[in-house]
Amino acid sequence: MKLLHVAKRVLLQLQTVIQDLDDHQYTAKLSVLHGATIGQHLRHMLEFFDCLINATKSNGVVNYDARLRDLLLENNRVFAIEKINLLCDELNGYHADQELILHMTYELDQEVATEVKTNLNRELAYNIEHSIHHMALIKVGLTASIPDIVLPHDFGIAYSTIKYRENLQHTI
Repeated sequence: MKLLHVAKRVLLQLQTVIQDLDDHQYTAKLSVLHGATIGQHLRHMLEFFDCLINATKSNGVVNYDARLRDLLLENNRVFAIEKINLLCDELNGYHADQELILHMTYELDQEVATEVKTNLNRELAYNIEHSIHHMALIKVGLTASIPDIVLPHDFGIAYSTIKYRENLQHTI
């Protein structure tokens, strides 16, 4: 399935960047990110993927709001790298059309979740786009705090933007 491949590629791209950081760079509070850390953004992304994978293995209900927040992911770079490897392994063997139910609550004064029918493909697409958004924020944080860092040329750039830019180059 193509989306599984893309999801793994996004996760492995994150892994490559995180491996190049030291522990301080990973956990430093960055003013350009309003005090957030690279590790916090990575934790957030990995937990969304983990939440989705867990839903496929259990009752089929995805609730990103109820995800576990594992502070070890944001404070321990090596643990986060190992989690990426685990997530990539766990993404193998899933069926794109596996039906799921998305639970979400947008009312602050209510606990009742809205239910939306979805499937693995749709949620993988969401996780990919969500991750690319956070990768763009990570890119801002890293380029501000480590000006000489070399990131993959497409890190934090949406696939539609990459295609658009490539088409522009071909028409010039």
